[in-house]
Amino acid sequence: AVLESDVLFPTQTSLPPLPVPPLEQTLDGYLESAKPLLSPEAFAHTSALVNEFGKSEEGQALQAFLEEKAGVERNWIEEWWEQAAYLRTRSTMAVHINWFGVLPDWGFNITNTQAAAAILHGVMLTRSMLQSG
Repeated sequence: AVLESDVLFPTQTSLPPLPVPPLEQTLDGYLESAKPLLSPEAFAHTSALVNEFGKSEEGQALQAFLEEKAGVERNWIEEWWEQAAYLRTRSTMAVHINWFGVLPDWGFNITNTQAAAAILHGVMLTRSMLQSG
């Protein structure tokens, strides 16, 4: 749903609709992001699967579905993103959904308050380093 508040989003309706990238571009981007995380053997296997998907009827059909959805909605991914990123999670959003980075796996049990304090401490150390040059 497009928010039309003049206060929060005054230029929302003047922005172009979110485009659907071509399937090849999406697959290339996926491979680029996966490469540093995979061994050469795993990357070769992943590349073969991705290339096969890109040529498959299923890949073409899914791309057509996205393009069709984009033809009738300004932001074809908005509803899915809201559901997946925010509304389906049962965790505490303020601590576990972080728009500025990924929360670390602490390796031990830590409360939300302790996690928030550790993150704030790191932010303030970074701020201090930036200010001191």
